[in-house]
Amino acid sequence: MSDATNAWGDHAMKSFIDLQPNQVMDAVETIGVRCTGRMLQLNSMENRVYEIEIEDGMPQSMWPDPELAPAHPKLLVAKFYRPGRWSRQQIQDEHSFLHQLYASDLNVIAPLKKDNETLWPTPDKDLLFCVYEKRAGRTPYDLPKEEWEKLGRLIARMHLIGESSKASHRLTLNPATYGDSNIQAVLASEYLPEKFKESWETAANQAMLYIRPMFENVRNI
Repeated sequence: MSDATNAWGDHAMKSFIDLQPNQVMDAVETIGVRCTGRMLQLNSMENRVYEIEIEDGMPQSMWPDPELAPAHPKLLVAKFYRPGRWSRQQIQDEHSFLHQLYASDLNVIAPLKKDNETLWPTPDKDLLFCVYEKRAGRTPYDLPKEEWEKLGRLIARMHLIGESSKASHRLTLNPATYGDSNIQAVLASEYLPEKFKESWETAANQAMLYIRPMFENVRNI
């Protein structure tokens, strides 16, 4: 079990699993809006994400750029973070990066702010959540070459902007943090049957022999 999971404890995870629509709306209303009662749960692998209708719209002051805020936005997206995965500081690093990208004219959806905060606790203090504007989008089935080139330039800009400041609480992506530590976590858990542990550990360590050289000349990610 990770330090983050120990910090949250089992009670927070139970609150996350048992999260009910009325609790979602109660939490969202703590930031100063009023929900109509209409909401839709959206797809999310790790967290709980909801589209929520609000009565009078979000205050323009909460938008990353208030001058560009819609007059009376009626829909927002609320994201409730699964406890034990990221610390509050790590999530805040992510939010700060999104606002940095937005300020650099990249077309990203940054979390909304209130009193300079983008992350709030639920009323019972068990979970953390944030809110975003509802933005329509689409996933193209296939991209022509020129669109792939645009995408590559966009990713390059993101990396350059990211290098300008340090996300001191985010984990570094390398074989130790995302490889060795996870192998040990699986072996120490009860999820892998004992009869498979030796063969699984052998296969995982063999994979790491191929992965480590790929990171030898790579700067921290």
